[in-house]
Amino acid sequence: MADIYEQLRARLDEMATGYPATEGGVEIRILRQLFTEEDAALFLAMELKPRTVPEVAARVQAEPEAMAVRLEDMARRGLVFRLKDGDEPRYFPIPFIVGIYEFQLNNLSPELLKDISEYYLSGLGATFHGSKTPHRRSIPISTGIVPDGPIAPYDDAEAIIRTKKRIAVAECFCRKAVRMYGKTCTHPLETCLQFDSFADYYVENGLARYISMDEALATVSYTHLRAHETVLDLVCRLLLEKKKNNIKNKHSNVITTNTHHFTYYTYHTNYTSETT
Repeated sequence: MADIYEQLRARLDEMATGYPATEGGVEIRILRQLFTEEDAALFLAMELKPRTVPEVAARVQAEPEAMAVRLEDMARRGLVFRLKDGDEPRYFPIPFIVGIYEFQLNNLSPELLKDISEYYLSGLGATFHGSKTPHRRSIPISTGIVPDGPIAPYDDAEAIIRTKKRIAVAECFCRKAVRMYGKTCTHPLETCLQFDSFADYYVENGLARYISMDEALATVSYTHLRAHETVLDLVCRLLLEKKKNNIKNKHSNVITTNTHHFTYYTYHTNYTSETT
């Protein structure tokens, strides 16, 4: 029988961006830092669809009261997703990216970051960027980014934000990691916008705070982003302004604001009921 962490790796490899094996086994080291053996066994037993505590308990033949504690603990640690259906939470397993990795925002350590960097270079990066359908794309801010043509609604950052009921802002994972490495990053930390079910999850886990529509729009305003533009960002922006993006992709409930454009994550799994 395969090791429980190898089984977990194989399960994650079937989801979204994958989780490939490497010769050095760094991917297993990462899983051992995040999951106990009991966590891994429960993750493997869960269905991909959101399920209530009694449903999960029945599936693994456990007491509902104890299962409620276990599932909420794993959700708090960013290992499974919690989706509220009224007052009753539903839980389901999530990919490593976008999911477990991003949900470690408050659990970053030099050791974890070192292993993730090694993994990205030795296996995960090739899988992440090897898909024919991109997992994220840059979309322009509505003021002047595409001067010679209209911006389609699905690529209009302001239009996307205005469709959301609940908005939260979290710290930028990448910028936080850079600072933990001891490198200089002068850009604002609170720039990662979360919407609806993602906003609820982030706020309930202490990863973000709810903000108003006006604050969200201000966070991604062209004037605000240009104020923090560096020389490298300027080069990227000028290149971006020369091209049109006519690729249609499904979108999710996460937007990350960079200094000159949005990065809008896309999923290949039915991640939440609000993903379109």
